[in-house]
Amino acid sequence: MFVPSAGDDEVKLAKAENADRTTFFIQTAKALEKVSPSEIAKQWAKGMWAKGSKGHWYRSSKGSWSQK
Repeated sequence: MFVPSAGDDEVKLAKAENADRTTFFIQTAKALEKVSPSEIAKQWAKGMWAKGSKGHWYRSSKGSWSQK
């Protein structure tokens, strides 16, 4: 999660959300066994892109931003 022009509270929230996502990816990968956390993260990102509305911004795995 990235919050442009974020204050301290927003930065803390984004860091907590990112930590929760990392934990989710790791736990899901363990449950599925032969899948890595990074593969879980990639699939999650694809799902978020598919669900997103026109106008939403997304960052690629390479760090570039694009608008849907």
